[in-house]
Amino acid sequence: MGRIPWRLMFAHFRRNKLRAALTVGSVFMAVLIFGFLRTFIVGMETSLAECSANRIISASRLSLFAHMPKSLEPEITELAEGKAEITAFTWYGGIYIDSDPKHYWGRFGTHPESFKKVYGPDLILEEDAWQKWTDLRQGCIIGSDLANDENLKLGDRVHLTGNIFSGEVDLEVVGIYRSKVRSFDQKTLFFNWDYLNETSKAAGGRKDCVSTYCMLLKNAADSGPLSAKIDAAFENSPHRTMTQTERAFQAQFNSMWGNLPLFFGILGGVVLLACLMVTTNTMMLNARERIQETGVLKTLGFTKGTLLVLTLTESLLLCMFGGLLAMFIVQSVDGEILMFVIASVPPSTIWLGLGIATALGLVSGFFPARLVSRLEIVEALRRRA
Repeated sequence: MGRIPWRLMFAHFRRNKLRAALTVGSVFMAVLIFGFLRTFIVGMETSLAECSANRIISASRLSLFAHMPKSLEPEITELAEGKAEITAFTWYGGIYIDSDPKHYWGRFGTHPESFKKVYGPDLILEEDAWQKWTDLRQGCIIGSDLANDENLKLGDRVHLTGNIFSGEVDLEVVGIYRSKVRSFDQKTLFFNWDYLNETSKAAGGRKDCVSTYCMLLKNAADSGPLSAKIDAAFENSPHRTMTQTERAFQAQFNSMWGNLPLFFGILGGVVLLACLMVTTNTMMLNARERIQETGVLKTLGFTKGTLLVLTLTESLLLCMFGGLLAMFIVQSVDGEILMFVIASVPPSTIWLGLGIATALGLVSGFFPARLVSRLEIVEALRRRA
């Protein structure tokens, strides 16, 4: 194989700047879409994998969004027989500032003391903040991502207008936590359930109800027997429960989106196939436009192998550049919340995205490279694109 005229390849880029930019853009969009879809799926899988085996969650069997009476807590505590720490969660909803989706994040009423026992091991929060939250009825703690997004700091006020629950709550940020696991996001606010209940009750709204009961078991082996025991105890009551592991509960929540892995897989495949057709057509057009140029190069002594490598490399560089740009953007969303899922971008996603870009470059460049390498000098010099 002779010397490869690399300068000629870059001259091609400069001569067809728009076409080169569109080729890079098509690969960029395809790999970007693939990256975001995979990020969402991996985020779901990672959240499930990091769920604690020692936690079980009891919710209404009727619906995940149905409330249960607070009066069940003493009965559940008795059924646990000291084998678990128990805390209650209530989804508050509410409106912060306005109805813009960027202000829509988790807001839960809970009990600071029991919350610390059940979820404290997963959080990084100063002891002073725990104590202040316990002592201050209108205190709240927020995740570090939420603090950054809403530009909140310690001592700031958070005013929420109720929609599920009546009334308005005015909260003071007393702590900003960070999570040790991806199954617990950093874009949520927790405040005192008693304050929530009193405010809603005073405004004539819902009262004395919770969304879920969460239990931290001392022994993970007790999860099955205790779950069955709790559900059996309320089987014939107006408030039947469904108690399951934290992982199963999270999987149930994720299932509301449907079979997303399959859907996203099909969608990603279609996008990549369309991109392959576009890039292949573009590279074929480039090769046909340079048929006479190919004849001249062969006349000057450039071999078939040299021209094949030149054409293939041109396609590969364009696609790789688009893939690199896409993966750079995908990497930037690692840890962000995407549709209630914490995005996860492991190195495997980056390498897979770059691998797809490389494959697009090789496959789309193969046919024009083969065309160029097989042209005879006489035929090339007398043909036009």
